[in-house]
Amino acid sequence: LGDPLMWTVFGDVSDEGQPSFKDKDVTIVMCGVHGDEITPIKFCFDLMYYLRAAYADPEKLKGEFHNKVVLVSPLVNPDSYFKARPTRTNARGVDPNRNFPTSEKIQVKDQIVSLRLSSRSTLLSAMPQTRSSRSIRR
Repeated sequence: LGDPLMWTVFGDVSDEGQPSFKDKDVTIVMCGVHGDEITPIKFCFDLMYYLRAAYADPEKLKGEFHNKVVLVSPLVNPDSYFKARPTRTNARGVDPNRNFPTSEKIQVKDQIVSLRLSSRSTLLSAMPQTRSSRSIRR
């Protein structure tokens, strides 16, 4: 079915599945939609470094990040990115940029709950090795 997606979550998701979770502001940032466009992937890793520091700061958690959850997926199309010659399509030949659900199909917050955010990604622990991911792809 292709390469697995990875993501990480910033914010308190301990109330996932509870009515209180629906009151949180949830932001999803997806990068690497096209494997042949690598600049957004770097942006997502920079964003994750920033968010890791911001969510570790108690003052920011009480202020601007209070009641907010940010999900970051730095590589939405790993099938394409890890090809010898990256393209825009995944393992099934679909361009993910043309395949996002619309508001008629799902509600974004309900989709996030179904992702089981409590099973956090270990992506951040691997981040130093991924800084030069372009050179280790082969």
